[in-house]
Amino acid sequence: MSFSIRLQATTPPVGLTYQVRWRDGTTVVELSGEMNRTFDLAALARLLRDDAHVELDLAEVDRVDPHGVRAWLEFLGALAGVPDLRLVRCSPAVAVQLNLIYGLPDRARVVSLLAPYVCPRCGHEEEKELAVAAVVRSGADPVPPEVPCPRCGGSLALDEMPERYLRFLRDPAPGSACSG
Repeated sequence: MSFSIRLQATTPPVGLTYQVRWRDGTTVVELSGEMNRTFDLAALARLLRDDAHVELDLAEVDRVDPHGVRAWLEFLGALAGVPDLRLVRCSPAVAVQLNLIYGLPDRARVVSLLAPYVCPRCGHEEEKELAVAAVVRSGADPVPPEVPCPRCGGSLALDEMPERYLRFLRDPAPGSACSG
């Protein structure tokens, strides 16, 4: 059995919206929009804080400003009692924050992120979901897996410097929650 709730977190059109669904014992929250000064998810935190398994899908978060970072940290802090808190499909805007804010990935298990890929042979570009567990940690820098180009059969390459885009995986803090 599955059902969902759609709530507006802020006054439209600016801000963040979220949709909550329940799937196989996991509460799935799809966030979309902009994390900014209007980002207030206190009601959502109250709804989720007693759940055992929470998955935050961040694919549609398109911008995070400094006020949004502070609110995001407060939101994750309010969910500190959730034993299985996962971040999935982190958008490039969220990936930037994972790399900038020390300890941010430690508040939840980062399972996957969306990464920009390009084919050096034909120029094809697309965003691919990159499972953190598939990233090879050889030496100091994380190495993303090879992805075949759907257009020419060549190999897509990460369209960012892997050592920067995946920096949060390089030196996780003690007790880090990064999956893999």
